[in-house]
Parts: sequence; structure tokens; C-alpha cells
Amino acid sequence: MGNEETPLFYHLEELRRRIFYSLGFIFIFSVLGYVFNGKLLEILSAPLKTPLIYLTPYGGVLAVLKISVSFGVLCSVPVLFHHLWQFVSPGLYPGERKLFLWVFVSSLFFFLGAGFFFFLFLPLLLKFFFSVTPLTPQIEINQYLGFLILFVFLFGLIFNVPLLIFLLVKLGILSPESLTEKRPLCYLGIFVFSAVLTPPDVISQLMMAFPMLLLYELGLLLAKLFIRKKTELQ
Repeated sequence: MGNEETPLFYHLEELRRRIFYSLGFIFIFSVLGYVFNGKLLEILSAPLKTPLIYLTPYGGVLAVLKISVSFGVLCSVPVLFHHLWQFVSPGLYPGERKLFLWVFVSSLFFFLGAGFFFFLFLPLLLKFFFSVTPLTPQIEINQYLGFLILFVFLFGLIFNVPLLIFLLVKLGILSPESLTEKRPLCYLGIFVFSAVLTPPDVISQLMMAFPMLLLYELGLLLAKLFIRKKTELQ
């Protein structure tokens, strides 16, 4: 019985070790984020073009912690993806070169998604929010940071959809045929998802839906290329 439990304990110990290393990197980068907190706040608040306020005695401290930790997590994304792929890769991606490629591509897609939201989508979103009322906005910093952090990481993860589709096809959970057959349903789901998360204007919805459609098609293309290569090797 002890021998049967050994693999489970081994994987749990490996998971614990990888979480520990990841938290270490997050802590180091969070300290760096604390050091440059003022500059980071200046960058994050630039799309608003209006001063931020806080409404509680501890609001300023909470904002500093949010910025520092979020910066720590953001900078640690390559490390987090490295440990994630190291944990799930045995039997899937033999060889360090392939593992490095997956870490690099997943990190690149994440930062592309985060950058797309912050530099392109957010300014248009704020412009719409501020245009529906003549009132002068007073933005509470922690509410703004909560909104910003959520969508930066959400878009980063959404941009990894092609890799997720490829992985599910490689594992045999999905197939290019089923993805092609269910394309209209997936398109509908993407537009519904975009409508829920964006303001009720067509431009914002299309700005979110269109990249997701491209990501879905990219994932489908990668899946088809993988199946074709696998068939040729057989």
C-alpha cells in the first residue's frame, strides 16, 4: 500500500515545491513593485486622465499592496508558466527545447492579451463610461485597481486559448472535426461572453469578440496542423 501511495506523495511534494518557488518569485517582484509604486501608479492611472482618490484611512495602503502584489504576479508569469508546464509536461512534451517553447509562447500570448486590454481596449472603454454622463468622475483607487487587475489577467488568460485548444486536441479530449462542427456555437458563445463583459455598445463588444474569434481560429489551425503531422508520421 505504501508503494502505491508513493507516486501520489511524490506529485504532491513536487507541486508544493513548485508553489513555493513561484511564491518566492512573486515576493521578490512584489518588493520591487513596492519600490517603484509611485511610477507604477502613474502608468496605471494614465488612461483615466483624472486624479484618483481613496475613501478610507487604509485605502492608500491597500492600493499600494494591490499594485505591488499585482506587479509581482505579472512579472512572475513566465516563472508560473514554467512550473505549470514542468508539472503537466511529463509524457506530453519530452525535451527541454519543447518545454521552453511552450513557456515562451504562453508567456508571450499572456502579455499580448494584457497589453491589448490596457493599451487598446481600456481607453475606449473608459471613453464610453465617461461619455454617458456630464458629471465629473471621481474614481476610487481600489475599485479602479480591482477592475483593472481583473481584466488585465483575464485578457492574458484569454489570449492563451489557442494553446489550450491545442493541448486538449493533443490529449484527445477534443478533435479538429468537433471544433469545426461546433464553430457557430462557439462564435455565439464568444459574442455572448463579450456582451456580458463589455458596455452595451457595439464597438466595445466587437473589440473584445474579434480577437477571441481569431484566437479560436488560431487554436483550430494549430490543432489541424498537429493532427496532419501526426498522421504523416504514422
